[in-house]
Amino acid sequence: MALGLATIFPQRGLEDQLARTNRSDPLTIEYLKAFIAAQPDSPRLRVMLARQQMQIGRYDDARHTLRPFATAKMDELRVEAEFLEYDLREREAFALAPGSERRAAATREAGEQLRRLSE
Repeated sequence: MALGLATIFPQRGLEDQLARTNRSDPLTIEYLKAFIAAQPDSPRLRVMLARQQMQIGRYDDARHTLRPFATAKMDELRVEAEFLEYDLREREAFALAPGSERRAAATREAGEQLRRLSE
C-alpha cells in the first residue's frame, strides 16, 4: 500500500504528512516501516517510528527501532536516541503498578539515565 501511495504522492510529502500527524495507529506505523525498509539508515524515519511506537505502548519495538542509533557516529543522533531511550524508560516505569518495587526500581533507573544525560 505504501508503494502505491509513494507513486501517487512524492515520498517526501508523505513523510512530512506522517511527521505532522498527532495520532498513532497501525496504518501510520506500517507506512513508516515501509519507508524504513526502503531507507534503513534514515534517522528521521526511525525517530518518527519510535515515537509512534512509544505513543501506543510498544516500548520494545521502539527500543528495537532506535538500536542503530546506539553506535551512531553523529553525536546529535546518539543524543536524540538517548533522550528517546530515557522517555521509553520513564513511560515503562509509570505503566507499572503504583507503589510496586518494580515501578520504584524502573523510576530509579530512569532518573539515573537522566542524570547521565545531563552531565
